Amino acid sequence: RYQRRVHGDITVNGALVEANTNLLRTYSKVDERCGQLGRLIKYWAKKKNLCSAKEGYLSSYCYILMTIAFLQHVSPQIVPPLQHIAAEKKVTKYHTDLYQGLNIHTNLAFEENIEDARVELLKMNGGKVNKDNLYDLLLKFFALYTDRMFLNRVKISVIRKRGFHLDEGKRKFYSFEDPFNYNHDPGSPCYDEGKANQIISAMEMTLERLKIGDLSDFD
Repeated sequence: RYQRRVHGDITVNGALVEANTNLLRTYSKVDERCGQLGRLIKYWAKKKNLCSAKEGYLSSYCYILMTIAFLQHVSPQIVPPLQHIAAEKKVTKYHTDLYQGLNIHTNLAFEENIEDARVELLKMNGGKVNKDNLYDLLLKFFALYTDRMFLNRVKISVIRKRGFHLDEGKRKFYSFEDPFNYNHDPGSPCYDEGKANQIISAMEMTLERLKIGDLSDFD
């Protein structure tokens, strides 16, 4: 009998994966700095060996969510909350999955029109436009994510209007709202406080280098 091995990825819940991919792609198209900053942050995390959910750190997906949440948090905002815009317009795109014997309905809708997203962003910013360059954004990113008091009180969420929401009851630094799978926290593998502190400490060191114009962590 002839047998052939076929190598490939098995995707669980392909609809959510596709929706996530499209969401991230749309964010990168709204403002090119989103994709540029995200790539720099992922490069930094991999260079520091801090990008592995399997080893108890954050995944590359988490670092991208952190980037988008940050760009929603700065003032003026650089990217708008695409899912919130769709919700305000009462746009729905439901997908149904069977979970533990129950039908779970997930709204996969987000603002997919780039120009409409930019118009909404301008409204949210009161007509102001953020002119920060990548160096400015790197400084602000690392300053925000080394604020331990802030991290202890918020969940990272690109669904919300400003990238985060208050969660006083959380027990770890890195807690996320998954954009579509509400039963899943992408940051859950990073539950160990020691691993979380490693990430923050590395960020603190990079921040100090950035303050003196040292970009060696991104070479």
